Amino acid sequence: MELMYSCDGNGDLLIVDAANEQLIWRGWPEGRRVEKVGRLSDLSDCIILVEWESGGKNVPNLWRYSYDRGIVWRAQLPQSGSDVYVDFRLDNGDLYANSWSGYRVKISPITGQIISKTFTK
Repeated sequence: MELMYSCDGNGDLLIVDAANEQLIWRGWPEGRRVEKVGRLSDLSDCIILVEWESGGKNVPNLWRYSYDRGIVWRAQLPQSGSDVYVDFRLDNGDLYANSWSGYRVKISPITGQIISKTFTK
């Protein structure tokens, strides 16, 4: 089954069966509002950026999410202390994210571990 992932204005993650356009699931994964969704091109999973305010800083808020398995991983943060992700981009299968503390990181879409990081401030 091919799935489509998106989010609405209320922060709900929407999972739709692409074949018949039927809504399969709607909600907040682990009670966290979804701010952005990106579909992984070679997987049936997606990357989601969830609000950090409810979890607090230094709580990973960039996740790989699977309809069947739930949260597959939470992305490693580039700096310990008080850091969170504020945005991400998928580019030809590569995952890049920006953190509150000013890091631009490349993250493995398979493991959620940081491959490289650059301080941009």
